[in-house]
Amino acid sequence: MNFPVEFGQINQDVTTDRTKTNIVQITIKVSSDSSRDYTTNIYTTSTRFLINGKNTQIFVDRDLKNIHKIIESATENNTEALLKNLNVKMAEQLTKPLQARLVDTFNKATRDG
Repeated sequence: MNFPVEFGQINQDVTTDRTKTNIVQITIKVSSDSSRDYTTNIYTTSTRFLINGKNTQIFVDRDLKNIHKIIESATENNTEALLKNLNVKMAEQLTKPLQARLVDTFNKATRDG
């Protein structure tokens, strides 16, 4: 995901099943200054997510509004084509960090190996 600089520091972690082929959870930790604001746990097998931490209101006030804008723009006319567009946009945004992580892992393995 592409996060603006003003979001602070973003750390992501991906958890796979025991076969290491399916992603079951994505954890995103958002921190500003020296404190952790909130953590988002996305459970891919149940399409649910959990927001927790000291400053979860930041997610509601800032991040959720941006997510809602993306959904609104993709579903303006409530047509099936726009819903498919929304799915594509969301899939692209969710896979970007995973692709970057795979490239980083590959580069580290080839460099260290």
